[in-house]
Amino acid sequence: MKPEKTKLAVRLPYREFAVKHFAREFGKLSDKQQSLALLKFYIEMIHNPLRHEISDDDFDEAYMDNSGDLGADFIYRDDGEVLIIQTKHAPPDVVTKIEPIIYFQRIFQRLTDRDFRAKANSKVREAVSDIDFNSDKFELRFITLGNIDGQAKLQTEEGS
Repeated sequence: MKPEKTKLAVRLPYREFAVKHFAREFGKLSDKQQSLALLKFYIEMIHNPLRHEISDDDFDEAYMDNSGDLGADFIYRDDGEVLIIQTKHAPPDVVTKIEPIIYFQRIFQRLTDRDFRAKANSKVREAVSDIDFNSDKFELRFITLGNIDGQAKLQTEEGS
């Protein structure tokens, strides 16, 4: 299924999930709450049924979205595999710009650079201390329900 059709199929269940999770009307959720709901929706409804399950406790430990997150909302390591996710909630009519995509694609530069790590919050520093950058396997996910088009689309397809 093409990403555009997948986004259409996911948009309503995601909104229902967000409303249930926060017990508020979707329009009254902050951008951060909408992004958190998108991340939780992805983990619970897409990742967990297809891969090894990430528990609620592990989710809470891996959730990084605060000041000093270095551009990663979620860093989860299990048995030598590291899942790094950045979510950007956007309405369907908003086109995601290329800058946040490129910034996310450069996450390894920030996570492995001492100067950047010094600026990281304690959760990021702790998560990074467990990672073996030489032997772990990495999966990066940039998740948005906004449109990706033009240069941003080309950038996401680079190296695929």
